[in-house]
Amino acid sequence: MAQQRLIILRWYGSLRLYLLLSTLLALVGSYMLGYSLVLPSSYLSMLSSEAAAAASMPFLIRLINGLIALVIAYIPYAGIGWMSYNMISVGELGLVHPLQSVVQMFYLMILTVFPMVDGTLLTTVLLVSRLSKIQLPTNFMRPVLIQYSISIGVSLVLFLILISL
Repeated sequence: MAQQRLIILRWYGSLRLYLLLSTLLALVGSYMLGYSLVLPSSYLSMLSSEAAAAASMPFLIRLINGLIALVIAYIPYAGIGWMSYNMISVGELGLVHPLQSVVQMFYLMILTVFPMVDGTLLTTVLLVSRLSKIQLPTNFMRPVLIQYSISIGVSLVLFLILISL
């Protein structure tokens, strides 16, 4: 029984790596799509003024807006689409502020990619096991849920550190 659990955890770990790489590629591709869009100069000036207004917001409002965005990103399946949309917006902003846009992209990917992957993979494994009536080994869910909660915790701590700077 322990060997079966170990085999499934190894399979889960390799599947997590593949999903992590594909999610990273999707987010970078979304950023590049936003960067490659041909936008009118009036829209770019509006983006620049919105970015300046967002940077001058009070700390509490930035904290609340960031937490709402992170909670949406943690929702399985929907989080990947939400972050891809945000990466397109950051790529559009890259036409106005190139260096700031790359830094924002890096922060967004660090904060959200592991919880998104863990939540999506956990939900997929649970759905497949329920629909196909495959019995998961006992004690399989505990390390997976611990891993998911640790990734959310680390992401929130990093967010609080970044927002306080």
